[in-house]
Amino acid sequence: MTAPQLAPNDFGAFFRAVHGVDPFPWQARLLKQIAAKGIWPDVLDLPTGSGKTASLDIAVFHLALEATRGQQRWAPVRIAFIVDRRLVVDDAF
Repeated sequence: MTAPQLAPNDFGAFFRAVHGVDPFPWQARLLKQIAAKGIWPDVLDLPTGSGKTASLDIAVFHLALEATRGQQRWAPVRIAFIVDRRLVVDDAF
């Protein structure tokens, strides 16, 4: 017996299981965009507290979506999360 295949619409349930809350609408839209096209935006330019850190959850979920694709996988296995600390400090101040 094989495990059921994940689908982009399963992201909300995954996010709730991990964080106990629903994803923000932009997070769900980003996952659907990445799942459909395999392309991340160059920058996530959002205010402090808007859930940017959850982009790591989006990356992990995208990789899980493509677990059975083998060499046809779009999802990267390495993820870089870079934050300009000066901007964060200025924004928080």
